[in-house]
Amino acid sequence: MTGERGSLMTEKIEKAHATLPPLRALIVLMGVVVLISGYMVIAHFLDIHSTFAGMFLVFYLFGVEGGELQALPKSFIGALGGMATAIIFAWPGLDPDLAGLLGLVAVLVAIYCLLIGFAPILFNHAFMLYLTVVLIPVVLLEADFTGMLAALVLSGVYFGGFLWVVQALKNRKMSTESA
Repeated sequence: MTGERGSLMTEKIEKAHATLPPLRALIVLMGVVVLISGYMVIAHFLDIHSTFAGMFLVFYLFGVEGGELQALPKSFIGALGGMATAIIFAWPGLDPDLAGLLGLVAVLVAIYCLLIGFAPILFNHAFMLYLTVVLIPVVLLEADFTGMLAALVLSGVYFGGFLWVVQALKNRKMSTESA
């Protein structure tokens, strides 16, 4: 590509592939270990075993949304929606064929809403990530959906709190630099 658009795409690609110097990367990695360990310890004490559901929110929030606090609500709501839609396929007491049909209709409606940009706080990429993961047969048939919901809520609160603190520190630093 040429022109301004090509330059912007090149900048995005370079930014996406930016690396840290080795020592700084090691320090960041240690922080990540401490942060995730804190989440796992709290989950353990709360008897939450489906922690993977919360970790997907973290991976999505930091990997796709760049760790932006303002992305947390749509990521969280999208994750809830995707999980809820997937659960239709394994609804207790519902005839499996009917559950499959209702689930398929719900997925098609969700895809349509995503394509036209309807209710992006719900129908977004976090929705599709959770829908996809929960529809993996072993997850769908063996999952503890209450535990997954608890892990998702814990993750949203714990890592959202972390992002809030980071944002507050950034704002404080910016206000002292401009003064």
